[in-house]
Amino acid sequence: MAEYLTVPGETVAEIEVKKSKFIARLAPLSSSAEARAFLDRIRDENKRARHNVHAFRLYDGGVGFSDDGEPQGTAGKPVMDVLAGSGIVNAGIVVTRYFGGILLGTGGLVRAYSDAARAVLDGSPVVTMQSVFEYRCRFDYSRYGRISALVPEFGGEIDDTIYSDNIDLVFYIPENRADSFSSALSELTLGAVKAERTGSGFRQK
Repeated sequence: MAEYLTVPGETVAEIEVKKSKFIARLAPLSSSAEARAFLDRIRDENKRARHNVHAFRLYDGGVGFSDDGEPQGTAGKPVMDVLAGSGIVNAGIVVTRYFGGILLGTGGLVRAYSDAARAVLDGSPVVTMQSVFEYRCRFDYSRYGRISALVPEFGGEIDDTIYSDNIDLVFYIPENRADSFSSALSELTLGAVKAERTGSGFRQK
């Protein structure tokens, strides 16, 4: 079963190195378009900053980073290296630098950007996302208690319950337990109720 680590929301951390302020922002992302929008927003909010260095990694293998005017290899790559070392994907970091008037040199820049990226990652919670199958099934009211109790037994969660002449249950089950769930549902209802798979995706574990 596919799983990955990511962050649940935005986090900010700030460090100061020889009067330069490095403000790191970490955010969940699901596409390169979201990464660009995140970077554009930070740039708009920090128009007086000298640099807005970024790095992002996506679950599908997409990556991107930029030094944004800092000497080549001293900013974006160090931030990317820290992000990659964390194992986190579908996330991006933007480090905004307000220049303090003192040059840091190439080694100093690498350390400063790396430290800023580590600071924001250290301050963020991390969640595991797991691949799931989404289902919908219909049954009469007499079966509701037993079937609704079966879903969490297999690590799933009910998204919606629709009441009409019958009950429609909308739920998901972790991919690695989907076959076992289907067998248990068939055994419980003597084959009378089947769950229709309607999609797939990732949910927080």
